[in-house]
Amino acid sequence: MWRGQVDCGDARRERRPEVSDPVKSSERDGQALQVVVFRLGQTWLAWPVSALDEVATVRAIQPVPHRRGAQLKGVGNVRGVLLPCVNLSSVLQIAAHAGTTEDAARAQARGRLLVLTSAKGKIMVEVDEVDAVQTVRLDALDVQAAHEGEGVGAYLMGWRTDGMRRIGLLDHRRVHAALERAMQ
Repeated sequence: MWRGQVDCGDARRERRPEVSDPVKSSERDGQALQVVVFRLGQTWLAWPVSALDEVATVRAIQPVPHRRGAQLKGVGNVRGVLLPCVNLSSVLQIAAHAGTTEDAARAQARGRLLVLTSAKGKIMVEVDEVDAVQTVRLDALDVQAAHEGEGVGAYLMGWRTDGMRRIGLLDHRRVHAALERAMQ
């Protein structure tokens, strides 16, 4: 490290206590859960902030040789560390938004990478847009609609309405398990 540089990664980890299961601790404490809201195609989803390492700009993803699956996109460099990048839309079975060339250019400008954390390590996923950090009360979720059908419903804890949008709160444990299976 050069003189004058600060390694913010360690300081950030010291400020944020590690929680093995942020959702269970929120349920136990009766507190609300902080989530980052993002969009995949036309679907708005939320991910617990405590299971998120960072939001990064989209960067080059290098394909992994001899891996032709649609779910493992490749590896990317985040702060000098190569991380696997998995196609979250494919894992959750969310259709990509079909639009004009202008729509694609705007979407690429808003696109971001989420670096998700778990006990087994970090995984990157590309999302079409990141909206905001919001606070969600778990007791206000529509949990009956969460497990309807296949696809994204199998990975949700529940839905909530925010204005005109319906936002699905992802169960980070189920999603991580699916992402790890996608890398095999």
